[in-house]
Amino acid sequence: MDRLSLRGLLHYLWDQAELTHWRPSFDGKRSWVTVRRHLLRAAEQKLAGGYPLSARLYVPEVFALDQLEPINARRRASWTPARQQPSRAQNLMLIIAEVKGIVPGRRGYKAVLKHVPDVAFALDDPLYRRVGKRFGQELDLWSASEDIHMVMAATFGLTAAGVPEIVNLCLMPVTRHWLPVETVFEHQLVHRLVREGRGFQKTLRYDLARSERIPCVALTDRGEPVLLNADGETIAPT
Repeated sequence: MDRLSLRGLLHYLWDQAELTHWRPSFDGKRSWVTVRRHLLRAAEQKLAGGYPLSARLYVPEVFALDQLEPINARRRASWTPARQQPSRAQNLMLIIAEVKGIVPGRRGYKAVLKHVPDVAFALDDPLYRRVGKRFGQELDLWSASEDIHMVMAATFGLTAAGVPEIVNLCLMPVTRHWLPVETVFEHQLVHRLVREGRGFQKTLRYDLARSERIPCVALTDRGEPVLLNADGETIAPT
């Protein structure tokens, strides 16, 4: 996994967690609780940078006001590796979370994340500008539909003040069922397949260039898998 980009790593974990798979029996059962559990399980026994990935991965648990103190205590404990240590290079952690917004802060910019209402993640100006250029298509899709959620994977450390500061990030739009989509056309196809009660697996790009054409989904509910492009047309085997 050390050779994967941040996007490649996010896609790998999403695949390993089988969050790219869909069956009609999943309807109404794929909440953030389920997504988090599967991601954490997928990270087990995996290494990144020579370290156990599970020790460096933070996936926010569902926020509940009456559980604020124990949730914060568990978060502080999990963020221990990211704290600054005198005379030591700072270790970075990986967060996978749903984004509510990336907005101006009192200093620079901040990512506001769902289930982490009390702490925003800081971004400096250069990173904010890179996000707008690199992920313009993802941001356009997110803005175009209320049915789209935005997942962020980011490396971060803690400042001396204890503020989480993002070093690098990638964005991945998903449907309300947490199935990744790249375009409006993919979203429409996935929505139709879910509505029709089909079973399928959503394909992911990993580190392939955006110009590389890949199948959108593989239908898995009627014998041998059948590949479809984003227009719903069958892709003939090569």
